[in-house]
Amino acid sequence: MNDFLKNLRNTGKDNRPLKRPSSYNTTRYHYESQKKHFANEKRNGQDRRKEEMAVAKSQESIAASIVKIAPAIVEFMELVAKSRKRVADAEERKANAIENILRELKETGIESLLGLQADKKSKKVKKPFDQHRKKILQLISKLRNKGETFDNIALYLQKESLKTFSGRGQWHAQTVHRLYQDYILD
Repeated sequence: MNDFLKNLRNTGKDNRPLKRPSSYNTTRYHYESQKKHFANEKRNGQDRRKEEMAVAKSQESIAASIVKIAPAIVEFMELVAKSRKRVADAEERKANAIENILRELKETGIESLLGLQADKKSKKVKKPFDQHRKKILQLISKLRNKGETFDNIALYLQKESLKTFSGRGQWHAQTVHRLYQDYILD
């Protein structure tokens, strides 16, 4: 059986196996397929005119669209121009303000400005003294000179039923300490 298969295989020229003949010639087949393809794509004069008309219609529709949106574009550009002008005006005002500050600093001197700020921080608004306030402040000073603590002074003022400066609430060590610092030590 093995020999039989070998003989079958070796039949042909130069002991090569026989090729099966193709059902078509490759070059002829290729040309014919292209010929069919081109035949389907053949154009006549009407097709060209239709194409030209379609291009013209699309150009007309583009032109119509541009005409429709042109006012909106103009309005937008005007808004942008106004906005840029406002920004430029604001920048000019900033530059003028900085120039004014620099001129003021040169004229008055920065030391005087720094001195004014230091004075403003240290000054506290002191209310005018009436008899009740003077009496309380003298009492706080006297008790503090005797060595009493601020807490003991607040208890003493509370026990003597002396009203606070606002007329409400009670005396506290912190309030006595603040009064001592602000009015008596100054």
